[in-house]
Amino acid sequence: MKSLLIAEKPSLMRQIKEVYTKHRNEIKDEIIFSALHGHILRLVEPREMTEDNLWDIHNLPFNPKDYGGWNYRVEDVKTYRNIKELMSGVDYIIHAGDADREGELLVREVLVYAKNKLPVKRYWLNSTTDKDILNALLNLRDDSEDFFENLYHEALIRQRLDYLFGMNATNAITNRAGMLVKSGRVKSAIVAMVVNRENEINNFVPSKHYTVNALLDDFDASNLAEFQTKEKAEDFAKSLDKVMVVTDFEKKEKKVYPPKLFKLSTLQAFMAKDGIEASMTLAILQELYEKGYVTYPRTGCEYLSESEDLSVILKTAKEGVMTDVPTQVDMPKGVKKFINQKEVDKEGHTALIVTSKRPTSLSGNHLKVYETIKRRCLMMFMPPAIFEETIVTLEVNDEEFTAKGLTAKDKGYFNFDIMNFPKEVHIPSLIIGQELNVMEYKPIPHEAKKPTRFTDATMIMALENPSKYLNDISLKSKELSVGTPATRAGILSQLTKKDKNGNVFLTREKNRKVYQFAPTKYAMDIVAKFGHLGLFKVDMTGEWENMLGDIRSGKLDANEALLKGEKDVQEMIEEIKKIPKSGMGKVICECPFCGGDILEGKKAYFCSNWKEKGCSIGIFKEFWGKPITKAEVKDLLTKGFIVKSFESKKGNPYKKALDYNKNERKVTARDGFI
Repeated sequence: MKSLLIAEKPSLMRQIKEVYTKHRNEIKDEIIFSALHGHILRLVEPREMTEDNLWDIHNLPFNPKDYGGWNYRVEDVKTYRNIKELMSGVDYIIHAGDADREGELLVREVLVYAKNKLPVKRYWLNSTTDKDILNALLNLRDDSEDFFENLYHEALIRQRLDYLFGMNATNAITNRAGMLVKSGRVKSAIVAMVVNRENEINNFVPSKHYTVNALLDDFDASNLAEFQTKEKAEDFAKSLDKVMVVTDFEKKEKKVYPPKLFKLSTLQAFMAKDGIEASMTLAILQELYEKGYVTYPRTGCEYLSESEDLSVILKTAKEGVMTDVPTQVDMPKGVKKFINQKEVDKEGHTALIVTSKRPTSLSGNHLKVYETIKRRCLMMFMPPAIFEETIVTLEVNDEEFTAKGLTAKDKGYFNFDIMNFPKEVHIPSLIIGQELNVMEYKPIPHEAKKPTRFTDATMIMALENPSKYLNDISLKSKELSVGTPATRAGILSQLTKKDKNGNVFLTREKNRKVYQFAPTKYAMDIVAKFGHLGLFKVDMTGEWENMLGDIRSGKLDANEALLKGEKDVQEMIEEIKKIPKSGMGKVICECPFCGGDILEGKKAYFCSNWKEKGCSIGIFKEFWGKPITKAEVKDLLTKGFIVKSFESKKGNPYKKALDYNKNERKVTARDGFI
């Protein structure tokens, strides 16, 4: 039999083909190879379906279903025709899109558009070593499995929701703001999170309270009572006797196991502390994955499968490690904590781990990322740290003081992670009823901590678990998230780039070693006016991520989810219609032709109704090399002319009258001098 393999990109096709050629005698069927170049189809744009002015809020919401349905256009005609032609001469298709929701959609949408009737097998793998590629070719899965069907429908509904929310929200909010405001289901929520944090910082009111500690011979004990002034804390301390009685004493063993293996978000957060931004970490991971050094990068799983060959991971992880690693590195029982087949099946991938293929020439950030993953893999095989935890309760004048101690009996994996070893506090053995002398009672100040801006690390983890940012407390019981591990870094990057009018939502400002996200005035103004909308709340996008996850797990029908999305968009537009229209840009004056606002753009002054009513008033910010001021714009539009000073090529000053030509909608210079 003959098959056609469709890879997501040429580099992947070449990689698979090389292994296929080496092992041709082991693979029963002939394979013809082809590749896409990312998405070769795009959804039809609104302007291609209707002549209605969709910048007019009264023509919203727009839904492709009302204009012939969800249709695609071929962007790469040559690639599409080649694949269509090759399909006619084979017995089945091998879908070799990336092993994620986007990869499933990317190839599947081409097959759907081409009206494919051939059986489709799925090439699916977690790492790209030659051994794994060969194994995937020998064990092709059926693309009609529930897992792949659900993955496809999740990606399809996500694509359509982003289209509906993004296009309708952008047009409606732009209409009400009087300037372009690119909006979206995820990006608007992130902007609001950053703005709200900035408001918390600006509105922070410093406060201080005091507690009292008892300083004993060998340790300190604390009391929970809080005092608003140091004087009151001192008065409380003076009222206490200098002898305490032990009322409870407990010692117990505490085991601390190695940390979980990395998933994409936790690795991004970890590397951000070392100054490597999230998008860079993902780009490096993709390169390491394509070279076969690590497993699939866009994973949301922190576990291994039951079939994982642990000896391979251990062998690679120990490679090149210095002698300070304890000799007891082996396969302890604790490694079972890292295996969870249910979670692997749910995600479709394992945690980020090293493969049997070891790099020889990595450097810089690539080396840092690889070594970080390798170290985390090695910790998995190390024994837990064993501590002796002590808790003592004391009483004086009917007041209770407590103290906690921690001493290490076996440092375990901390021998390899000494920077994170907890501080030891030694408390001697005590007996109930024993009296202890207090050397001093000391007031301890506690200051309210001022909120800090989001860093790459704290932002990624906040998007992974946004429960603290929910408005509806009842949603905290759900496992919500904002965006996906694969898209968050890209969205954050987009938000720090200027749009065509020069506006930008966020800036990344360096503070010591890390970068922090700060909102621009543009973002602050947008959230102040539109922040009450569900689009700007974590609740809505978090619930949608949860519903999309339900499509993937088979709990929710895709069509039902799309209908819910259409309803949410309709309600969003109705809410935006209630918001009074205003020029949030830099308003100069009223437009004398249509009554709109004359706004200041990056290169010119323009009317806020340029999209809704087609008002074409425009005045460039420079004329003959001289800037046109806001006051001059107002005079040009209200009086019809201004007088402006210029200099000749020889440096001689002269004045010219400039008129605003209403017919041609431009500034012209009168003949002669003034």
